[in-house]
Order: sequence, then C-alpha cells, then structure tokens
Amino acid sequence: MGAVPPFFLDKTMKNVLEYFCFEYKQNFILNWKFWFLMPLIFGLSRPFTQR
Repeated sequence: MGAVPPFFLDKTMKNVLEYFCFEYKQNFILNWKFWFLMPLIFGLSRPFTQR
C-alpha cells in the first residue's frame, strides 16, 4: 500500500463513498428490509446449525 500515491487513494475513497451513498439512497427500502430480516433469518437458522 505504501507505493500508492495518497491523492489516488483519497480520490478512490471519495468515489467509493459517493457510490455507496448513492446506492443507499436508491435502495433505502431494500436496505431497511435487509437489515430487518437478516437477524430473523440468522435467528431461525441458528438452532439448526448448533446441533
């Protein structure tokens, strides 16, 4: 990582953050359902995996 110029890394991080912010706005309801359902799915599957 030391060979990567700092300005390149900053530009990349900025693009990544902007992309995720855009995706989050686009898929707000989808994300809400995802974060709401994931604990339920893991909670239901846990007894089966811990036999």
